[in-house]
Amino acid sequence: MKIAVITCYDQNDYVRARVLRTAFAAVPGVEALVIRNENKGLLRYLEVPYKILVARFKQRLDAYVIAFRGYEMLPFVLAVKGRKPLIFDEFINAAEYLEEHNKLNTKSGIGKFFVKAYAWLLSRCRFILADTQAHADYSAKLCGLPVEKFRAIPVGTDESLFHAAPKTSAAAHKPFTVFFYGNGMTPLHGLNYLLDAAIMLKDNPNITFNLVGGKEKGETACNAAIAKG
Repeated sequence: MKIAVITCYDQNDYVRARVLRTAFAAVPGVEALVIRNENKGLLRYLEVPYKILVARFKQRLDAYVIAFRGYEMLPFVLAVKGRKPLIFDEFINAAEYLEEHNKLNTKSGIGKFFVKAYAWLLSRCRFILADTQAHADYSAKLCGLPVEKFRAIPVGTDESLFHAAPKTSAAAHKPFTVFFYGNGMTPLHGLNYLLDAAIMLKDNPNITFNLVGGKEKGETACNAAIAKG
């Protein structure tokens, strides 16, 4: 079985896309054909559709997967895939994302139209992937879709770089560092929950938190946590 795993994003090796590529390639009997952009500018929106069409007609594809942050590719792949199934890694519902960033009001006329159009696209996918069951439930409710179409797959990480240390009695007393990062530290990244945990653990000298990224609001929140110990 041959599956095309498609990425069209300015971070074309984002860890979630890499995890999905590895996961599909690890399925017995599956050959994962990676289609991704090399150009990180707007030309990627021509490059990737061209590569999809080439694969569509030259390879005997059995299914398509759109990896992380592939909203723009969804209408195109649905139009050209024929009767083959499509798995869409929604990750975060597009309407939810736009509303959180104050770019869309889902209660307005335009917002309702966007949600309906987006829901119609999702309805044509075989499966929709989310990063948590909570997001799957929310997206299904927002778009009026059966939650059975959704599968929750945690973000994961590159286990060649980050892996669990051996569990030994000595390890319990060694320093433990929590590394947390995000480009914009938007609310969906959950910085407030991490800081709440840090405050709860302030009396444990073996645990430290290393935070990278964010802007003024994130810095203010971190300073407030530091002030609490």
